[in-house]
Parts: sequence; C-alpha cells; structure tokens
Amino acid sequence: MILLDLYKCATKNTNIPHSRAHNEEYKGNRSAPPEELIPQFDLAKDATAAFAIPNIGVTGYEADDCLGTIAHQVKDEAEVIILTGDRDILQVLDDNITVALMKKGYGNYEVQTKERFIEERGYHPRQFADVKGLTGDTSDHYPGVKGIGPKTAEKLILQFQTVDNILASLDELKPGQRKRGNNSVAVITRNKQ
Repeated sequence: MILLDLYKCATKNTNIPHSRAHNEEYKGNRSAPPEELIPQFDLAKDATAAFAIPNIGVTGYEADDCLGTIAHQVKDEAEVIILTGDRDILQVLDDNITVALMKKGYGNYEVQTKERFIEERGYHPRQFADVKGLTGDTSDHYPGVKGIGPKTAEKLILQFQTVDNILASLDELKPGQRKRGNNSVAVITRNKQ
C-alpha cells in the first residue's frame, strides 16, 4: 500500500501550468501565507526526509497534479490512498485509487472509491473536471457558467457525458441553458484547459 499525503500551502504559485495561465484570476483570491508559517515549510520537508518519505514537487504544478500523476503510475502495482482535504482530487479515483477526505475533527474521514463516487453521482470520476468546468470553483477563483450550479452541471454531464459534447449540442438545451452556454463558451473552454 502506498499512502500519499497531500498538504497544501497558501502561497501564490507564479509558475502555474500553461493550462491555468489562460485564467489570470486563477487562485487570485489567495493571500500570502502568514510570515511565521513560511519557515515551517522547510521543517516539514526536513521531517519527511528524516522518515525517508519522498517529497515530490514539480515547478509549475500543484500538489494534486503530482499526486494524480503518481497515483495513476503506481495503481497497477499497489493500492493507493490519497489523504487530503481537497475535493478536486476526486477526479483521480480509479481502480486501486482511493481518496480519504479529511473532515472536521481528529480522525474523521470520508473515504471515496471510484465505485462509491459513481453510485452517488452517476458519472465517472474523470468527468468531475467537466462538472467543475461548468460550475467554476470559488476556492480556486475561477468562474463557472452563470446560473449553472452543481445539480444542473451534473445533469448535463449525465446527459451529454462531456463539456465538449454539451458545447456541440447547445441547440438541444433548454432555451435558458442554451443562452447561458452561448454566453459562456469562452469561460467553459478556459476552465476545461
């Protein structure tokens, strides 16, 4: 079993991947970390190194990007459990990849598997990114389609499977959704990247 622990710092990442560079507001609402927190990052790296826990980071990519990549690379060799508070990582759920979402209180976790995710939502975890592309994400400071919330986004993904299919089928949507879709093609396309 491989346990991947995700902890995120609140620093602004100026080397964001090309796909996120299209949105100048991406994570623009995040403030700098408190001054007393900054030295603790190196202490955390030293502590993990002392326990022979790899500290993997790639300039320009976030922790969840690295975790998702590593999880998919090793899922055929071992059971992977990702411990995080970030629900965005749910899109990597797959065979042998489980996510334990931290909840308030010590030792409280919501364990998500691919099967549970599909049972609860009706679509595959890899489609979660398309749902987020439609709804936007206030914590990452990118807008969604005005008037499309999580329930409507999930219904659209269940019906059309992907954002690309939705964009190709705008004429099949209800008039209000069609108008919002036509007015938001640039936002949807940017979020999908």
